[in-house]
Amino acid sequence: MRAFLPGLLVIQPAANGLPLPVAITLAAGVLCVSPLLGVGLARRRPHAVWTAGVLVVAVSLLALVAAPSGALLAAVAGTGSAAGLLALVTLAGAATAPRGVRLGVLAGLVVEGLARTATTGLGPVWSGTLASNLLAVVVVVLLAGTARTPVRPSASAAAAPLLAPPLLAWGWLVPAIVLTGTLTGVTGRVAVATGWSVAEAAGATASALALVVLAALLAPRLPATRTGPAAAALLLVGTTASLPAAGWPTVLGTIAVAIGVGALAGIDIPRDARITPLRRTLAPALALSGAMALLLAYELTPLLGLPPNVRPLLLLAVALGAAVLAMAVGRPGRTAGVRGRLRPLPTLTAVLGAAATVAVVSLLAPTTARPATPADPAVSRLEVASFHISAGFGVDGRYDPARQAELLRDHDVDLVLLTGVDRGSWLAGGQDVLPLLQATLGLEHGVFAPAGSEVTGHALLSRYPITEFVAEPLPAEGRAAVHSQLVAVVALPDGVELGVIGTQLAVAEQEAARLAQARAVAGNVARLQERQLPTVLLGDLGGPLDGTVLDSFSPLLPGVMPDGARNFPAPRPTELRDHVLLSEGLRRSALAIPAAPAATHLPVVVTVDRSSDEP
Repeated sequence: MRAFLPGLLVIQPAANGLPLPVAITLAAGVLCVSPLLGVGLARRRPHAVWTAGVLVVAVSLLALVAAPSGALLAAVAGTGSAAGLLALVTLAGAATAPRGVRLGVLAGLVVEGLARTATTGLGPVWSGTLASNLLAVVVVVLLAGTARTPVRPSASAAAAPLLAPPLLAWGWLVPAIVLTGTLTGVTGRVAVATGWSVAEAAGATASALALVVLAALLAPRLPATRTGPAAAALLLVGTTASLPAAGWPTVLGTIAVAIGVGALAGIDIPRDARITPLRRTLAPALALSGAMALLLAYELTPLLGLPPNVRPLLLLAVALGAAVLAMAVGRPGRTAGVRGRLRPLPTLTAVLGAAATVAVVSLLAPTTARPATPADPAVSRLEVASFHISAGFGVDGRYDPARQAELLRDHDVDLVLLTGVDRGSWLAGGQDVLPLLQATLGLEHGVFAPAGSEVTGHALLSRYPITEFVAEPLPAEGRAAVHSQLVAVVALPDGVELGVIGTQLAVAEQEAARLAQARAVAGNVARLQERQLPTVLLGDLGGPLDGTVLDSFSPLLPGVMPDGARNFPAPRPTELRDHVLLSEGLRRSALAIPAAPAATHLPVVVTVDRSSDEP
């Protein structure tokens, strides 16, 4: 899915490869319909469906390591995603020990999240190193061995009184997948909320993921009548606290959600052998399909131009549903007998294992950025850039932020505005792209301005200290996506302060929204110039500057871009989206647009000369 969804929904529509409605339809078909197709197949020949599904996943993984690109990459990854969901439905419907399957699925979510956190999103597919390729081969071998495991309903299972319908047993999949994918497994959310270093944010995320498994393992040691209400309270309170992505409540909230999800998944709910195969298989299929539909709705909200308050409402609705489910599962008569006491040795082993895992993930997390070159105290020329990075993905659909950073490092940029920054959305695979870019560029000073969601927006990276910073929302008209602007002051080595404004405006087709946003940005330009600060405006301005949008900027920033400059879409540019506008006292002495399709936009690099009084 980390290859399929970004390639299909983030890259192809932006690069004019596929209309967005068609891409959404294809994504919904793979993620939401394929689990339901597994109901009919799994009822008849579960072993055959399981074996074929797991083998297709293994082959798809090998194909991704072989580095396909474009539509082929999306097709391979989509096939593997559909096969994996089919296999999972079969396993859940046919297994005689549903709690074991639940713990296995939960452990899979956690291990994937830990691997992503430790490698800042690269993992075995995107790293491209020999070690990662060998790891991918090991995973393929393990999958092939798993495919030989017999999966068929047990004819000898003893009939038992009906303790819980299948939907209670598998309803936990919805909060587990949705809340883990958006809250507990997202390093970028912790980093945005706290400003912590990469290692600190990774340690906090790894702790939350480890607590998911610990809570699931310890849940049967307590009466379900206590575990259910406790899980319900943790899910509701934790989700509410973590949604704003601001300060310690976010960290503690994600930990609470993790414990709540694990406790809900770990409650032992015996299955009645008399329940029909159709009901056994339909329950996990509906849960998986529903979880995928909710995640798609959550992530596509900005693309569809829906109100921004819809996103937290969706997560709160999931938390509320999970709380109701936890209370229902914890009712007397729903669960099996419990042991009621902890066994010291297994408990201590699990806790030490979790602590060791958190330590390893924190150590493996990449270091923070180091300055690329010493600052020149007599600097009179700046390399300034604007680059829409498409969440770290190139037009070939492959996640490679290092390739994007190399384009800018070749020009030795001093100041760069990155738009299209994604620090942990499920749609883009949960990667925090900013630390990788910042470390590669060596620009140690950086600020982030959310737009559209708490973990997506713009980032300003600088060689020189950023002494002032504020992020402001931009006005929206109709169904325009959420936009914002950042306003910063950069202290240059010679004591001069430089005003910087970075933004991404609505596209030219949304004329009313774009004009209102341009005027809001121009207001901040005027305020910086009232302070006698030379000012640079950077960003994706939605298209060519003309008409009333140009009039909003021209009195304040007369240095427009030259005619003939093109940077979008990257494969065959037809228009200029990214601009670098300069106030009086700054002069553009050179312009470069590297023609390497490392993202849907080509970067725009401008050499700014401070020694001239000409605009």
